[in-house]
Amino acid sequence: MAEAAGLAASIIAILGLGAKAVQILHTIKDGPENCKKLKDEVASVLGLLGKLNDMAQNLSVTGNEDWVTCIKLLVEGQPSALDRLQSVLQQINLGVGGASPQAVPSRMRKFWRRVTGNSSAAQALTWVFKENEVHDLLSEVSRCKQWIQLALAHDHIQLSRKIRTDVKRVIDGVQHLATGVGELKSEVQRCEVNLDRSISAVANLIVGSAREEQKQQDMVIKEVVSIRETVGNLHKDGKDMKEEYNKCLQWLSPLCFGQIHSEYYSVWEKGTCDWFIESERFKQWLEGGRRILLCTGGPGVGKTILSSRVIQQLIDTARTSSDKKIGVAFIYCNYKDEAAQTARNLTCSILCSLIRSTSLEPILALYNIHNHEGHNTRPTIKELVEVLSQTISQYSQAYIIIDALDELNAASRDDFIGKVRNLVLRFAQNEGTILSLMVTSRNLGLETFQELGLQDNRENCERIEIQASKADITSYIEGQLEDKKRLKLYVKKPESVATSLRVAPCPVGLRQQILDAITKKADGMFLLAKLHIDTLATKTSVKDIRDALKILPSGIDATYDAAMQRITAQSDEDRKLAVKILSWITCTKRPITITELQHALATEIGSSKFDPEALTEMTILLSICAGLVVVNQQNVRGNGRTQFVHYSAQEYFVKRSTELFPDAEVHIAGTCFTYLRFPFKLTTSRWSHDISEAQLIIGNNMLLSGVLFWYCVTHGALHVKEAYLSSSEELTALDSVIDSFLKEQHVLPILLYAYHGNGKAYISPSMKTQKTQVQDCFSLLS
Repeated sequence: MAEAAGLAASIIAILGLGAKAVQILHTIKDGPENCKKLKDEVASVLGLLGKLNDMAQNLSVTGNEDWVTCIKLLVEGQPSALDRLQSVLQQINLGVGGASPQAVPSRMRKFWRRVTGNSSAAQALTWVFKENEVHDLLSEVSRCKQWIQLALAHDHIQLSRKIRTDVKRVIDGVQHLATGVGELKSEVQRCEVNLDRSISAVANLIVGSAREEQKQQDMVIKEVVSIRETVGNLHKDGKDMKEEYNKCLQWLSPLCFGQIHSEYYSVWEKGTCDWFIESERFKQWLEGGRRILLCTGGPGVGKTILSSRVIQQLIDTARTSSDKKIGVAFIYCNYKDEAAQTARNLTCSILCSLIRSTSLEPILALYNIHNHEGHNTRPTIKELVEVLSQTISQYSQAYIIIDALDELNAASRDDFIGKVRNLVLRFAQNEGTILSLMVTSRNLGLETFQELGLQDNRENCERIEIQASKADITSYIEGQLEDKKRLKLYVKKPESVATSLRVAPCPVGLRQQILDAITKKADGMFLLAKLHIDTLATKTSVKDIRDALKILPSGIDATYDAAMQRITAQSDEDRKLAVKILSWITCTKRPITITELQHALATEIGSSKFDPEALTEMTILLSICAGLVVVNQQNVRGNGRTQFVHYSAQEYFVKRSTELFPDAEVHIAGTCFTYLRFPFKLTTSRWSHDISEAQLIIGNNMLLSGVLFWYCVTHGALHVKEAYLSSSEELTALDSVIDSFLKEQHVLPILLYAYHGNGKAYISPSMKTQKTQVQDCFSLLS
């Protein structure tokens, strides 16, 4: 609307005049009282004009014709209300003056220029109006204010009318809605009636369905319970069957080579044995072109580690193979396990290894046959070979690896190898399963190998001579240098040693000097390389290392002699303890565990009580033996079998036992019977009268596992017998120990247990006196 736009423009102009007038009036400090009233009235009018301006702005946008009257009230007439207001404001702005610019203070001139925008001159702010003139100005401003208020009031009236019209329209709509609600209420009532009828029908249907559903639910619950019982029974049956299988496997063979393999394979250095794995003859055997592979070599050339490398490769291949089923069985022969590693037990071990990945039914059938009605008989070799043959036939290809065949006694070796070789030849003549045999051994002579069927002119046999290459020895030495902490300090790179450890930099060429010297002295034998590294690892300076390199011995016996020299050069206490350790490992009738060895060394011959504080830590025991003693097959408690680092070491000490350990048998026998004098708490087995556990009573009812008890019971008398056959000067002390032992009240059941060998400890009423019983039994044991 044009009127609204013009009104807005006029109001804006007036607002500008009014703002200046208020500022001017505010600066006058000495004016009359009416001056302040005039300022307040102008400010009030400005506030109303602001509201009017907002209304005019809105009107120009919306174009509402209802507000035309409001505009007319302000713009009609000559002059109009807005014109008169504008005139008054101009008078106020122009009426304050009269003084020359020079008479006005500078600060006032600056203010005037800021207010008026006049930069050329400034007027003095002096009050020039008379009292009656001020009264007229106030009156005129008040009249203009009333007109503006009237216009705004008319605006409110128009708004009220509009609201009244809208309210009437809303009331009419509500009445119409009420009519519709009444109709809707009637409809809702009709729906409620229909809904009640539907609910009744649905309720009757639900009751019937609920009864049917309850029946179905009861049936489902019964099914679930039945299934759960079936699953529980299957789980129990599976658990029972697993226990039965494990029981059968343990009954079948006491031998398990898995942990031994892990220990040997952990010694293998990456990069060694590659020449063998990549050789054409090995690949031909691997693919079944040759069924028997004989690998021979001297002591210490790495035959056992090579076997572990081959075995691990076969295990990995069998695990990842998807196109054919591969079986792997392996045996590590050990001279110390002569009693356990019989032909029967070794055959059983191969069977146990191969049958785990096939059906165990043949083993269960064999177990049930030999344990029917408690007979507890053992399967024959013929039965075992037949079941083994059935098991092998379930594979596409099967491998049998036998390491250190030379460490088996002749009888077991001939019997066992004969059975395995015949199996290999039987499968070689038939299509189907490919059975391959690999054997490592020292050179037993062509005639012996031919008698065993491991070397002949037929195409099924192949022989490879094992000789560690120079590259293999070098790789092994490099790995050992990294493992030996003391040596590592001197063979590290110069910059890393000098900055991190603050010792003298690595001498130039020392590492290569070590590699060259040991490789030369080792002469293709890993064992010698290891022993030489152990020698260098004891040195405390570069000079000592260089001096030791100059006198490294050649040959196994010379190396063992050097090791014994290092042992005897120790303190007197360490030397004596090391000799005891070596004598026990040399002379024991079976491998003893590290805890058994600790108890044996802690037993003071002739004492009556065991002192647990006399036990020595395993690390100390091993550290004083110049690397000649190792602990294998350690379990979770750290207990494992003690043995020499190599079979050749056992041969060395057996050959020189009279010289090195002249009183070993006397000391071992005295230790055994002193140990048996200690107070024990013997626990009887739940299933028989066997003694299942022996515990040492060490005071105040404290118990300690008597780990050496069983060795003393089963082998003590044998050591006594060999002690009396010797020419030791300490036999008198042994007599005293045995006499003290025979006086103990608890020794008869122990000796009877050892004599009968079935674990049943009893005292026969027909025997006269305990001493007579013990002497008779002891004479039989001896």
